[in-house]
Amino acid sequence: MFVACLIGLTRGRSIMLLIPLVISGFCWSIPMRHDTAFHDYWVLLYIGIPLVFFSQVMGWMQQRFGTAVITGLAVTASLCFVFSCLQVSRVGHDAETAELFER
Repeated sequence: MFVACLIGLTRGRSIMLLIPLVISGFCWSIPMRHDTAFHDYWVLLYIGIPLVFFSQVMGWMQQRFGTAVITGLAVTASLCFVFSCLQVSRVGHDAETAELFER
């Protein structure tokens, strides 16, 4: 994904804004390599790579298929988020859950 982002940025207009977002994780983790190698949450530093990648994919889809597809994808993603929130809200602390956590 990193290489795909860099290749896609060579064709974009906002290259100066997005390259720091793509390489910021590497610029942080290389000097801190002894700390970041075995820590689970340092992977959050690489959040710029999927953000730029999916923004490039969405830009390509908008050029290829038009804004109606992008709008449909946004509505679908919003509905999935709402449905997921409803499902998580149903999980409660009942007797079975309390017994499970006591073990």
